[in-house]
Amino acid sequence: MFSLRLIILLFLCSAGAQSQTLMNLDSLLRLLPAAKADTNKVDLYINIGQQYEGTQLETAAYYYRLAGELSQ
Repeated sequence: MFSLRLIILLFLCSAGAQSQTLMNLDSLLRLLPAAKADTNKVDLYINIGQQYEGTQLETAAYYYRLAGELSQ
């Protein structure tokens, strides 16, 4: 019985962390259109890439590429 409760608790904690990541990604994407083309926008692209890195590698690479191009 204890192990079942522990498994449920771990599942709920991981689900909460996943939704927090998604909210963070959503917030970063909302900031993007208003960001000026400077170091802040490069940092924003990198942060967005990091959010996608665990699930969508091609999308993460796209945002990293944008950061690299803008930093030139």
